[in-house]
Amino acid sequence: MNINIKAIFNINKVVKDTFFRFPLVYIFIVSGLFFSILYTHKIHLFGEDSYDEKLISISILSIIALTSLKLFIESLKKSFFIYILLSIVLVSLVSYSVWNFNTSYIFLYLAILLSITFSALIYKTNEREEFINFNFETFFAVIFSLISCTILYIGLSAIYASIGYLFEFKIPSKLYVDTCIVVYLGLFSILTLSKLSFDLSFSIEDKTFNKAIVFLVNYIFVPLLYIYLIILYTYFIKIVFQQELPKGNLSWMVLSFSLVGI
Repeated sequence: MNINIKAIFNINKVVKDTFFRFPLVYIFIVSGLFFSILYTHKIHLFGEDSYDEKLISISILSIIALTSLKLFIESLKKSFFIYILLSIVLVSLVSYSVWNFNTSYIFLYLAILLSITFSALIYKTNEREEFINFNFETFFAVIFSLISCTILYIGLSAIYASIGYLFEFKIPSKLYVDTCIVVYLGLFSILTLSKLSFDLSFSIEDKTFNKAIVFLVNYIFVPLLYIYLIILYTYFIKIVFQQELPKGNLSWMVLSFSLVGI
């Protein structure tokens, strides 16, 4: 099992490039993470659950809406200043809708989600082909990000459980919830944004899935395996110093690690 150090550090470039392309979206990713984690820990900034829920909804809706707006602005090749002005208007409308209508936001979510499917294509000439290409890429980005985040969350959960079992630590249940929020709201959003292309002229046949596999191996599988390896070696050192027998289920953990490593 080899680790590509250069590939691990390349993720910083992905995050940075995505930030410079979608800076306002990042702001609402952070705010969504902040309010969601506070909500799970029952820390209410405004005294009521409903206010916190609305702030979370505003953050998530703004992530989607500002992404759609950015794609639209890029297709028009307008300035960043125009994007800022339109973003203020759009976020204000989203906030007003969430804050003043005490009904389900499902239709609002659907409307904003659907806008992504055509926002970058409104002024394109070859609409049908580019519509198919763009939405194929977007669908691929969402599925790839979802699979990556699911693998990462399962891996981190296994690490938490292993630490708790081997070292007899009580892992707080809310750590799993916090990790879920960070992975599925934060990382999922960033991965999806990073896969949205500037170029809509590619063909479906040009899409290669090798890069997705390489990403999964270099950025998720290998780091998780090395963390798990460190935990196992640390536990073996503990056994040597304390001169105690290993846990009964350790063989299954080692076997699972070996199979995944292979």
